[in-house]
Amino acid sequence: MCDKFEKPLNMPTMRYTFLLLLLCLLVGARSSQAQCSADAVVTNITCFGLNNGSIDLSTTDGTAPYTYVWSNNQTDEDISSLAAGTYTCTVTDALDCVTVVEAMVTEAPALSVSAFGGILTCVAPSVVIPTTVNGGTSPYIYLWSDGATTAELTVNSAGSYAVTATDFQGCTATAQTSVNQDVNMPTCSVLPPDILTCVFPVVSLDATRWRA
Repeated sequence: MCDKFEKPLNMPTMRYTFLLLLLCLLVGARSSQAQCSADAVVTNITCFGLNNGSIDLSTTDGTAPYTYVWSNNQTDEDISSLAAGTYTCTVTDALDCVTVVEAMVTEAPALSVSAFGGILTCVAPSVVIPTTVNGGTSPYIYLWSDGATTAELTVNSAGSYAVTATDFQGCTATAQTSVNQDVNMPTCSVLPPDILTCVFPVVSLDATRWRA
C-alpha cells in the first residue's frame, strides 16, 4: 500500500522517507486492529420466569480502552440480572475497531407436578398416588407431606396429601390431592326361615347382600 504514495515535488528525501514510514506504520496499525474480536460466555436462567441470567464478555486483540453498547442499553462489559432472550453488544476499541457479539440467554420450561388420589374400599384398603412431573431440569426429587421421598406414595388412610417436586436447578412445584374412603358398609339380611317338620327336616337359609 505504501508504494502507492508519490513524493511531492521539492520535498527533501529524508523528510519524505520519514513521513512515509510513519504513514505506513499508522496504516498498518489500523489494519491490524480490524481483527479485533470478542467472545461471550452465557450463564442461563436457573428457573422459569426468573431474571438471573448473565453474559461474561471477553475482548481479544484490538486496543484498550473498549466501549460497550448492549441491545438493552447497558454499557458494562459484563451484564447480569437478565431475562431470557437474545442480546447483542457492539464493542469499539480505542482505534475505532468495531466488532459485534450476539448471545442468547435461555431458560428451562416451567416446572409442574401433578398427583392423582383414589378411593379406599374394603377390597382395596390401600391406594397408590402417582405423580407426573413436566418441565424443569431432571433429575427430580420428591417430598410428601407425610415425609416420604418417593415418586409414588402408598397410603391406607383417607385425607389430603401434598407433594413438592424439586428439579436439578433447585426449582420447586407443589401439587395436592385427596384420598377418600368408601364409607357405605355392606349389609346382609336373611329371609324368614321355613319350619322344620317331619316332611321337611331340612331348611335352607338364603342370605341376600347389598349396599345401602
